[in-house]
Amino acid sequence: MPQSAPHSAVGCVAIEDIDAKQIVLTLNERTPGNPQWEILAGHLDPLDPANPEGPRESLYDALAREVAEEGGFVIGDPARVVFFGYRKIMNAPGKKDKAGREYAPVEIMPYFYATTNLPLEAHYGEETLGSGTFSIGQIENLAANGRVSPVELLIIRHGLAAALHDLRGVPYGK
Repeated sequence: MPQSAPHSAVGCVAIEDIDAKQIVLTLNERTPGNPQWEILAGHLDPLDPANPEGPRESLYDALAREVAEEGGFVIGDPARVVFFGYRKIMNAPGKKDKAGREYAPVEIMPYFYATTNLPLEAHYGEETLGSGTFSIGQIENLAANGRVSPVELLIIRHGLAAALHDLRGVPYGK
């Protein structure tokens, strides 16, 4: 993963049942009147809430917190969290997060897949309208109906493919 740009967010293809290819998604309304299903993702929080400019939580800590908050997905084993890709995000000048901190002009958003053998818990995310578990076929149908963005679908497909490759002992992308 490139370290040439900062990370302020992390995303996860959360796989509840690898055999049935069941993916946990969250329903968000970033555009009023247009709720979308998305992978579990979120920002790295400051370690000290009183110092929003200070050090931030690790990628793993942010990922574990966000997947639990947004989807009720509990990571039982950190070894079940695997990096599979990233995307470069170009931020508009002056764009700020909820704490008023200005984003860097260019950021890297890493993506991981995670699997669990623990049951989903009730989610409690403030920013989500709901969460659910979907098969890849259901996710493709949601995408065909404009309820999952093409970018989200691409990330989900890559995350699931990486998990299935690893399960077979074949590194993804090799």
